[in-house]
Amino acid sequence: IENAKAYPDQADSAQQKTKNGIISQRIERTAIVPTQAGELTFPAQTIEWWNTDTKQKEVITIPSETINIKDSPASISSNTGTSPSVRNNPAVNVSSKWFYIAMLALAGWLLTVLAWLYCQFYKDKTIKKNVTSKDDILNACKTHNALATKEVSMGTTNMAE
Repeated sequence: IENAKAYPDQADSAQQKTKNGIISQRIERTAIVPTQAGELTFPAQTIEWWNTDTKQKEVITIPSETINIKDSPASISSNTGTSPSVRNNPAVNVSSKWFYIAMLALAGWLLTVLAWLYCQFYKDKTIKKNVTSKDDILNACKTHNALATKEVSMGTTNMAE
């Protein structure tokens, strides 16, 4: 095939004995990788086989088919001699739905970070609202109550007022 490289796989074959005889099967697969953008024409394929029901040789023809290969940013050069990866294959059409899924996951992560930062900031504000004043500490000291003085002073984080 012009403008493409063919990579044949190993053929699979199987045989099965039945009361009427032996059933044989052979499957051949070939990966065809386009080497450049443009039209790619698969030639017609003719397969001859023996029909055991009619006891005759039969022929089946698969018609030729042409497909259009789109160019990709990382186009494949036909003279590289290397097997191209699927990522660089212009025949592979990557759906944009994965881009949107990734962006949605990123947005969720960013919202989580922002919510956590907001909670941390809000938590600091509530602590500062509950700061004990110097007057409360002085009043607790004047009563000579050590436990009250300790509780009032432990809740104090900002003495500069």
